[in-house]
Amino acid sequence: MEMRENWLRAIDARTSRRTYREEKIDQQKAWQIQLLVNECNAEGGLNILFIEDGASLFNSFKSSYGMFSGVQSYFAMVGDKAMPCLMEKIGYYGELLVLECTDSGLGTCWVAGTYNKEECKKQLHLKDEEELICVIPVGYVKQEKSLKEKAISLSGRKTKKFEVFIAPSTGLPDWAVKGVEAVMKAPSAINKQPARFAYKTGAVKATVENLNSIQAVDLGIAKAHFELGAWGAGSKGKWIQQDGDSVFQ
Repeated sequence: MEMRENWLRAIDARTSRRTYREEKIDQQKAWQIQLLVNECNAEGGLNILFIEDGASLFNSFKSSYGMFSGVQSYFAMVGDKAMPCLMEKIGYYGELLVLECTDSGLGTCWVAGTYNKEECKKQLHLKDEEELICVIPVGYVKQEKSLKEKAISLSGRKTKKFEVFIAPSTGLPDWAVKGVEAVMKAPSAINKQPARFAYKTGAVKATVENLNSIQAVDLGIAKAHFELGAWGAGSKGKWIQQDGDSVFQ
């Protein structure tokens, strides 16, 4: 999928939002979002669902979604259980959707472990071979965060230093530097920022400690940010799977 200037621009604007206005997404915006969902599904082999009328689903999970309010719409991040690198793909394409929504003036938040997945799967009528990895609420938010959101932000992460993310951390081409700088602004589960990168002879390898956990989604998100940052610096590189590794070259 070709990178877009508005996605790169949205990296700085994106922030996790939990308090939404009880207002349906404008149909023009909803149509544009659905087009991008279709593109992501076609390229990634996924079955991401854009649920415009999702208020009842969220309201039914009061104990799980206690930190959210006003949700009207969401993305159900779905794919085939047998697909290689499923969670990485969910993270990669899901973050492109998040950035598109951010640029459209909508709020989002990755939700991986604090919802009733089995009940959600039933209500979405998923096939036996499909897996719901996570959900992403999306909708209109107030410009200023609520007191609840501010409190959560204050208790959140401080971005790790540049040299933690990539080795070596010096002597890098500009595109690799910009790629890592974009990764430093990426969301991740419980703000752990697990993605790590290694540069060697014009290529970058990305990894996390545990690819069989939600860290694989974090890796996909980080790969999307890295590719956008590198693209903004003039790189024409793409992520490929090479001997089981994610390599950007």
